Amino acid sequence: MKKMRLFKRITAVVLSAAMITALAACGSSGGSSSTEQAETAAAAQAQTEGQGYHLAFNTFGDGNATFDFMIDVIAQAMDAAGATYEHVSDDRLADKELNNIQNFINSGVDGLIMQTAAPSIFSTAAQQCEEAQLPWANSTFTGSVEDRAEINGKNPYYCGSVVSDTYEEGYLLGKLAGKDVYTQAI
Repeated sequence: MKKMRLFKRITAVVLSAAMITALAACGSSGGSSSTEQAETAAAAQAQTEGQGYHLAFNTFGDGNATFDFMIDVIAQAMDAAGATYEHVSDDRLADKELNNIQNFINSGVDGLIMQTAAPSIFSTAAQQCEEAQLPWANSTFTGSVEDRAEINGKNPYYCGSVVSDTYEEGYLLGKLAGKDVYTQAI
């Protein structure tokens, strides 16, 4: 169970990093708040506890601003936690997505942050993590809220979701693009 507690902390660090990165685009008033100090302390503790753990995460793609942002945020959080990790892109192919998740499970990683594009892949991957007794977290939401809640609630290896507000991220990216006078969509 020590592995589960650590993975839950790393999940919290990843989510915190995603929120901090998204909010950083809004600017800051200077100085550090008690919240920032608490997050720094939590990251330092997670880094000490994360050493020696090897984690993995997939993304549905790479090579564009959205996927590259996700990759950077998760990688930075894992670095902050002191864990080693590996990442793979699913090249926007559902079959490759499940295959990559299965490869991570078979390789013996200590935890998995998975991004699934279809509800059927999500439920299959969650079941495979449970069978392998592998702690895991979502990095995107797939399917209905009710279906996810049912699957997650029944799976003792589910550690949470590391998802930021994609609407807010999109707004911030659009605002920055407008500020920099980008005139073409990605």
